[in-house]
Amino acid sequence: MEESAVDFFLRYFRNDLEYFVIASSVHANSDEVGHYGDAEDDQRDSDLIKGLVRSGLVKEFSYKKRFGRDPSSQKYNESVEKEWGDITLMKGDDFSIVHIRSLLVAKMVVYGDCTVIAS
Repeated sequence: MEESAVDFFLRYFRNDLEYFVIASSVHANSDEVGHYGDAEDDQRDSDLIKGLVRSGLVKEFSYKKRFGRDPSSQKYNESVEKEWGDITLMKGDDFSIVHIRSLLVAKMVVYGDCTVIAS
């Protein structure tokens, strides 16, 4: 369903990406990517994230190394929220359509929405 929604969006706006700004704080927790339990899903997610990291659209780092080992602590939660507030603005036409599509799919799969701003 997510891929169909993204494909619909891109069919409509594909020729106008040069006018779009992507506002994103998307990042990947390397402690979890590819470690969910289903081999096929793990491989798909890992491939998706690796491509996005190489393209520069997504940052990847270890939550445990960066925020500590106790996800229930106040400091851990505040650190994660701060990272989500670190929004990067990127011009849509600076990236290939394949990478834009991957970012939109990744965002929808994980959070159920996506933010792309026309300017």
